[in-house]
Amino acid sequence: MPKENRTYLSAISPISRINMLTFAMAFIGLTLSVYHYITRPRIAFVRSQELVYGYTGMQEMHNKYETQTKIWQSNVDTLKKEYQQAVEKYQDEESGLSSQEKTKRQQRLAQKQEEVASYANKVNEEAKKQEDEMLQGVLNQINTLVIDYGKSKGYDIIIGTTTDGNLLYGKDALDVTDVLLKELNKNYKK
Repeated sequence: MPKENRTYLSAISPISRINMLTFAMAFIGLTLSVYHYITRPRIAFVRSQELVYGYTGMQEMHNKYETQTKIWQSNVDTLKKEYQQAVEKYQDEESGLSSQEKTKRQQRLAQKQEEVASYANKVNEEAKKQEDEMLQGVLNQINTLVIDYGKSKGYDIIIGTTTDGNLLYGKDALDVTDVLLKELNKNYKK
């Protein structure tokens, strides 16, 4: 070390050197803390099931679906009742029918039974299709709002809880379910 530097350092008291070192370490620590705070991801979570089923749009979709399925089920029940009545009528009249007439009526009953079963299957397929489409529409609305909310609030990640337990714990302060649910229902009424 050159002589001038030794003279300068030797002129500083040991306590001052410790204070300068402490200050430098504190400054580095503060800088790292600020960097960590600025760069750490902002994370929130949402109770997915509560969000979906608390959403007015989901409730209305469910009510609409239930009304439609009741209508379809009523139609199926009417067809089954008509078929059962035709079977009972055939059984009442069977003893007075010729074998040719019995065969004809049995074929008509078998055809009617197939028609009822076919209609019931088509209704079930249509019900499933409509439920899937309606549910997807609701989920798209929810996902869009969650994305917009996350971006506007500066979140890096919003995690959804499920009954399968992919999130076992989260601080209440990180739970944005109620805020998102209020926002969803407010936007739905527009």
